[in-house]
Amino acid sequence: MNTVVTIAQCVADQGTNEVVIQIPAGQSVEVIDEAAAGMVITIVLRVGRDAAVTYKGSFAVSEGIVERSVTAESAEPGSAVSLLISCHTTQTGQFTLHTVQSHQASHTASNARIVGVSEQNSRVSVTSTIYIASLLAAVTARQVHKQLLLDVGSRAVSVPALDILSDDVSCSHGSAITYLDPAQLFYLSARGYQPDEARTALVKAFLQ
Repeated sequence: MNTVVTIAQCVADQGTNEVVIQIPAGQSVEVIDEAAAGMVITIVLRVGRDAAVTYKGSFAVSEGIVERSVTAESAEPGSAVSLLISCHTTQTGQFTLHTVQSHQASHTASNARIVGVSEQNSRVSVTSTIYIASLLAAVTARQVHKQLLLDVGSRAVSVPALDILSDDVSCSHGSAITYLDPAQLFYLSARGYQPDEARTALVKAFLQ
């Protein structure tokens, strides 16, 4: 059974916006994070031997700035990390995200999936780094960021990076920023959806 922790509770318990979560050897932990937990928070996930952590961040930002810095440290063999992050920015909201998948031991795996929707005058900035130390073997790391812009007033920046110092690895990263496809809207409209309903359905499907 997974242990579930929330960033809001960690901030309250540790009394700081710099949260460190230790995942003990052999344990599986799910970390839940939402914008209501705080505006600017730095999170470090330290994953033990044969342990697993899934970080789930869900953010809806309509005003102000929400910033997250998430570093997952795989320092022991057998550790596994999943970063699943979604954001929906509207009006004057700004969301800034920094992720680091840090591999410091062999036989480790990590995956980061970041999806976002921006509209009106909102802004999103995503910087994602995969780091693999030297002399490691059997390391797998994946990272992808997909951002949907709903109008010409919204903006998104995506900066993926790889820092790979070992040869026996399997790594990939990708980034895509695009507008809502008119053909998809037409497809749904032709099947009875009203324009607003079609737009809402496509946004929900993208975020999920």
